[in-house]
Amino acid sequence: MLKNPKTASFLKTISFFSGLSDSEIEKIEKSAVVKETKKGELLFLHGEETSSFFVIIDGWVKASRTAPDGSESIISLFTKGNFFGENTIASDGIALFTAETLSKTILIEIPTSALKSIIKSNPNSVSSMLKSLTNQIDLLRDRVEHLCVMTASQRLGCFLFNLYTTQKKFDNSSIFLPYDKNVIASYLGIKPETFSRSLNKLKAENLISINGDEVHLLDKEALSHYSCGSCSREDSCTVLNKALSS
Repeated sequence: MLKNPKTASFLKTISFFSGLSDSEIEKIEKSAVVKETKKGELLFLHGEETSSFFVIIDGWVKASRTAPDGSESIISLFTKGNFFGENTIASDGIALFTAETLSKTILIEIPTSALKSIIKSNPNSVSSMLKSLTNQIDLLRDRVEHLCVMTASQRLGCFLFNLYTTQKKFDNSSIFLPYDKNVIASYLGIKPETFSRSLNKLKAENLISINGDEVHLLDKEALSHYSCGSCSREDSCTVLNKALSS
Protein backbone atom coordinates (compact mmCIF):
# COMPACT_ATOMS: atom_id res chain seq x y z
CA MET A 1 0.00 0.00 0.00
CA LEU A 2 1.22 3.47 -0.86
CA LYS A 3 2.18 5.74 1.99
CA ASN A 4 -0.06 8.62 0.86
CA PRO A 5 -2.77 7.30 -1.47
CA LYS A 6 -4.15 10.75 -2.33
CA THR A 7 -0.79 12.17 -3.38
CA ALA A 8 0.21 8.95 -5.12
CA SER A 9 -3.13 8.67 -6.93
CA PHE A 10 -2.80 12.24 -8.17
CA LEU A 11 0.73 11.61 -9.47
CA LYS A 12 -0.55 8.59 -11.38
CA THR A 13 -2.93 10.86 -13.31
CA ILE A 14 -0.01 12.95 -14.60
CA SER A 15 1.18 11.78 -18.02
CA PHE A 16 4.81 12.33 -17.05
CA PHE A 17 4.53 9.45 -14.56
CA SER A 18 2.28 7.15 -16.60
CA GLY A 19 5.08 4.68 -17.29
CA LEU A 20 5.97 4.15 -13.62
CA SER A 21 4.93 1.25 -11.44
CA ASP A 22 3.15 1.61 -8.09
CA SER A 23 6.41 0.92 -6.28
CA GLU A 24 8.19 3.64 -8.24
CA ILE A 25 5.36 6.09 -7.52
CA GLU A 26 5.72 5.14 -3.88
CA LYS A 27 9.43 5.98 -3.93
CA ILE A 28 8.64 9.38 -5.42
CA GLU A 29 5.83 10.01 -2.92
CA LYS A 30 8.12 9.22 0.02
CA SER A 31 10.61 11.86 -1.05
CA ALA A 32 8.01 14.44 -2.12
CA VAL A 33 6.67 17.36 -0.09
CA VAL A 34 3.19 18.83 -0.54
CA LYS A 35 3.41 22.62 -0.25
CA GLU A 36 0.57 25.08 0.30
CA THR A 37 1.52 28.57 -0.80
CA LYS A 38 -0.07 31.99 -0.77
CA LYS A 39 -0.48 34.26 -3.77
CA GLY A 40 2.78 35.94 -4.75
CA GLU A 41 5.21 33.37 -3.32
CA LEU A 42 8.44 32.79 -5.23
CA LEU A 43 9.29 29.13 -5.79
CA PHE A 44 12.64 29.89 -7.43
CA LEU A 45 14.35 32.67 -9.37
CA HIS A 46 15.67 32.63 -12.91
CA GLY A 47 19.36 31.70 -12.90
CA GLU A 48 19.52 30.28 -9.38
CA GLU A 49 20.32 26.68 -8.57
CA THR A 50 17.34 24.43 -8.01
CA SER A 51 16.92 20.68 -7.69
CA SER A 52 13.14 20.25 -7.60
CA PHE A 53 10.42 19.11 -9.95
CA PHE A 54 6.94 20.53 -9.30
CA VAL A 55 3.44 19.22 -9.99
CA ILE A 56 0.44 21.50 -9.36
CA ILE A 57 -2.49 20.03 -7.44
CA ASP A 58 -4.47 23.29 -7.43
CA GLY A 59 -3.87 26.96 -8.19
CA TRP A 60 -1.78 28.90 -10.70
CA VAL A 61 1.94 29.55 -11.20
CA LYS A 62 3.54 31.90 -13.70
CA ALA A 63 6.91 31.32 -15.33
CA SER A 64 8.63 34.59 -16.25
CA ARG A 65 11.88 36.32 -17.07
CA THR A 66 12.87 39.93 -16.42
CA ALA A 67 14.72 42.04 -18.98
CA PRO A 68 17.55 44.42 -17.99
CA ASP A 69 15.11 47.33 -18.18
CA GLY A 70 12.90 45.67 -15.58
CA SER A 71 10.11 44.59 -17.95
CA GLU A 72 8.66 41.14 -17.35
CA SER A 73 7.89 38.52 -19.99
CA ILE A 74 5.59 35.67 -19.02
CA ILE A 75 6.72 32.46 -20.64
CA SER A 76 4.08 30.05 -19.35
CA LEU A 77 1.11 29.77 -17.01
CA PHE A 78 0.74 26.50 -15.11
CA THR A 79 -2.33 25.10 -13.37
CA LYS A 80 -3.76 21.85 -11.98
CA GLY A 81 -2.06 18.80 -13.48
CA ASN A 82 0.80 20.79 -15.03
CA PHE A 83 4.43 20.22 -14.12
CA PHE A 84 7.63 22.24 -14.39
CA GLY A 85 11.29 22.03 -13.41
CA GLU A 86 11.98 19.14 -15.77
CA ASN A 87 15.22 20.71 -16.99
CA THR A 88 16.83 19.99 -13.61
CA ILE A 89 16.64 16.24 -14.33
CA ALA A 90 19.16 16.36 -17.16
CA SER A 91 21.00 19.64 -16.58
CA ASP A 92 23.04 21.38 -13.92
CA GLY A 93 19.91 22.53 -12.09
CA ILE A 94 19.93 26.20 -13.09
CA ALA A 95 16.41 27.61 -13.21
CA LEU A 96 15.38 28.69 -16.71
CA PHE A 97 12.75 31.12 -15.41
CA THR A 98 11.30 32.62 -12.25
CA ALA A 99 8.32 30.70 -10.84
CA GLU A 100 5.78 32.65 -8.77
CA THR A 101 2.31 31.70 -7.54
CA LEU A 102 -0.61 33.72 -8.89
CA SER A 103 -3.08 32.42 -6.32
CA LYS A 104 -3.24 30.17 -3.31
CA THR A 105 -1.56 27.11 -4.74
CA ILE A 106 -0.94 23.52 -3.67
CA LEU A 107 2.06 21.80 -5.22
CA ILE A 108 3.97 18.57 -4.96
CA GLU A 109 7.70 19.27 -4.81
CA ILE A 110 9.82 16.28 -5.85
CA PRO A 111 13.63 16.16 -5.54
CA THR A 112 15.04 15.53 -9.01
CA SER A 113 17.46 13.09 -7.42
CA ALA A 114 14.47 10.76 -6.84
CA LEU A 115 13.50 10.96 -10.49
CA LYS A 116 17.09 10.39 -11.66
CA SER A 117 17.29 7.30 -9.47
CA ILE A 118 14.16 5.80 -11.06
CA ILE A 119 15.33 6.63 -14.58
CA LYS A 120 18.65 4.94 -13.86
CA SER A 121 17.01 1.77 -12.51
CA ASN A 122 14.20 1.70 -15.10
CA PRO A 123 15.24 3.18 -18.47
CA ASN A 124 11.81 2.28 -19.90
CA SER A 125 10.29 5.03 -17.73
CA VAL A 126 11.95 7.60 -19.98
CA SER A 127 9.47 6.91 -22.79
CA SER A 128 6.40 8.36 -21.05
CA MET A 129 8.47 11.24 -19.68
CA LEU A 130 9.75 12.15 -23.14
CA LYS A 131 6.24 12.00 -24.57
CA SER A 132 5.04 14.48 -21.94
CA LEU A 133 8.00 16.76 -22.58
CA THR A 134 7.31 16.62 -26.32
CA ASN A 135 3.76 17.74 -25.64
CA GLN A 136 5.12 20.65 -23.61
CA ILE A 137 7.38 21.65 -26.49
CA ASP A 138 4.46 21.42 -28.93
CA LEU A 139 2.48 23.85 -26.77
CA LEU A 140 5.37 26.32 -26.80
CA ARG A 141 5.62 26.01 -30.59
CA ASP A 142 1.91 26.70 -30.87
CA ARG A 143 2.32 29.80 -28.74
CA VAL A 144 5.16 31.10 -30.94
CA GLU A 145 2.98 30.51 -34.00
CA HIS A 146 0.08 32.37 -32.39
CA LEU A 147 2.29 35.33 -31.56
CA CYS A 148 3.39 35.49 -35.20
CA VAL A 149 0.15 34.96 -37.13
CA MET A 150 -2.84 35.69 -34.88
CA THR A 151 -4.32 39.04 -33.90
CA ALA A 152 -4.56 40.04 -30.23
CA SER A 153 -8.29 39.26 -30.10
CA GLN A 154 -7.74 35.86 -31.76
CA ARG A 155 -5.05 35.01 -29.20
CA LEU A 156 -7.44 36.05 -26.45
CA GLY A 157 -10.13 33.78 -27.87
CA CYS A 158 -7.68 30.87 -27.86
CA PHE A 159 -6.71 31.69 -24.28
CA LEU A 160 -10.36 31.67 -23.22
CA PHE A 161 -10.83 28.23 -24.74
CA ASN A 162 -7.79 26.95 -22.82
CA LEU A 163 -9.12 28.46 -19.61
CA TYR A 164 -12.57 27.02 -20.28
CA THR A 165 -11.22 23.46 -20.40
CA THR A 166 -9.57 23.86 -16.98
CA GLN A 167 -12.58 25.26 -15.12
CA LYS A 168 -15.91 23.92 -13.96
CA LYS A 169 -16.80 26.75 -11.59
CA PHE A 170 -19.80 28.18 -13.37
CA ASP A 171 -22.38 26.95 -15.86
CA ASN A 172 -21.51 25.16 -19.07
CA SER A 173 -20.38 28.24 -20.97
CA SER A 174 -18.84 30.55 -18.36
CA ILE A 175 -15.32 30.95 -17.06
CA PHE A 176 -13.62 33.02 -14.41
CA LEU A 177 -10.45 35.01 -15.00
CA PRO A 178 -8.38 33.64 -12.10
CA TYR A 179 -5.67 36.27 -11.94
CA ASP A 180 -4.87 39.87 -12.83
CA LYS A 181 -5.71 40.90 -16.39
CA ASN A 182 -2.22 42.41 -16.74
CA VAL A 183 -0.81 38.89 -16.34
CA ILE A 184 -3.02 37.64 -19.17
CA ALA A 185 -2.00 40.58 -21.35
CA SER A 186 1.69 39.90 -20.76
CA TYR A 187 1.22 36.20 -21.50
CA LEU A 188 -0.54 37.03 -24.77
CA GLY A 189 2.22 39.47 -25.73
CA ILE A 190 -0.01 42.54 -25.71
CA LYS A 191 -0.37 45.72 -23.65
CA PRO A 192 -3.09 45.97 -20.97
CA GLU A 193 -5.02 48.51 -23.03
CA THR A 194 -4.89 46.16 -26.03
CA PHE A 195 -6.24 43.39 -23.83
CA SER A 196 -9.23 45.55 -22.89
CA ARG A 197 -9.84 46.43 -26.54
CA SER A 198 -9.64 42.75 -27.49
CA LEU A 199 -12.20 41.81 -24.86
CA ASN A 200 -14.50 44.54 -26.15
CA LYS A 201 -14.00 43.36 -29.74
CA LEU A 202 -15.06 39.80 -28.85
CA LYS A 203 -18.01 41.31 -26.99
CA ALA A 204 -18.96 43.48 -29.98
CA GLU A 205 -18.91 40.38 -32.20
CA ASN A 206 -21.42 38.77 -29.79
CA LEU A 207 -18.95 36.01 -29.03
CA ILE A 208 -18.69 36.70 -25.28
CA SER A 209 -20.33 38.69 -22.52
CA ILE A 210 -18.48 40.04 -19.49
CA ASN A 211 -19.54 40.52 -15.88
CA GLY A 212 -16.55 41.59 -13.79
CA ASP A 213 -14.07 38.71 -13.90
CA GLU A 214 -16.65 36.31 -15.31
CA VAL A 215 -16.67 35.71 -19.07
CA HIS A 216 -19.59 33.92 -20.73
CA LEU A 217 -18.92 32.21 -24.06
CA LEU A 218 -22.05 33.04 -26.05
CA ASP A 219 -21.25 30.97 -29.13
CA LYS A 220 -18.31 28.57 -28.85
CA GLU A 221 -18.58 27.45 -32.47
CA ALA A 222 -18.47 31.02 -33.77
CA LEU A 223 -15.64 31.90 -31.36
CA SER A 224 -13.64 28.94 -32.67
CA HIS A 225 -14.06 30.10 -36.28
CA TYR A 226 -13.06 33.63 -35.28
CA SER A 227 -10.06 32.69 -33.14
CA CYS A 228 -8.66 29.51 -34.65
CA GLY A 229 -8.86 30.06 -38.39
CA SER A 230 -5.22 31.21 -38.54
CA CYS A 231 -3.87 28.33 -36.44
CA SER A 232 -2.27 25.36 -38.23
CA ARG A 233 -3.66 23.00 -35.57
CA GLU A 234 -7.29 24.08 -35.85
CA ASP A 235 -8.42 20.61 -36.97
CA SER A 236 -6.31 18.68 -34.45
CA CYS A 237 -6.37 20.93 -31.37
CA THR A 238 -7.37 18.81 -28.35
CA VAL A 239 -8.29 21.90 -26.33
CA LEU A 240 -10.64 23.18 -29.03
CA ASN A 241 -12.21 19.76 -29.55
CA LYS A 242 -12.74 19.35 -25.82
CA ALA A 243 -14.28 22.81 -25.49
CA LEU A 244 -16.67 22.33 -28.40
CA SER A 245 -17.79 18.88 -27.26
CA SER A 246 -18.65 19.96 -23.69
